[in-house]
Amino acid sequence: MRRNLAQWIYVLSGIVHAALYPFSLLCIIIGFWKEGFKRGVAIMLYFTVATVLARFLVAGAFALLIGLLDPSFFSDDKHRV
Repeated sequence: MRRNLAQWIYVLSGIVHAALYPFSLLCIIIGFWKEGFKRGVAIMLYFTVATVLARFLVAGAFALLIGLLDPSFFSDDKHRV
C-alpha cells in the first residue's frame, strides 16, 4: 500500500516538475509583452531564478515524502520484489 502511494507521488512529482517549464515560459512571455524589453529582461531573470528554486523545493519535498513512505524506494536493491 505504501509502496503504491510512493509510486503515485513519484509520478505526481514528475508532472508538477514538468508543469513548471511552460509556466515559467508563460510568465517570461507575459513579462516581455506587458513591461517591454528592459523590464522584461529583469522579469526573465527573476522567473528563471524562481523556477530553479521551485524545482529544487518540489524535488526535495517529494523526495522527502516518498522516502518517509517507502525508505527503500530510491535504493538500487535488485532482489526486491
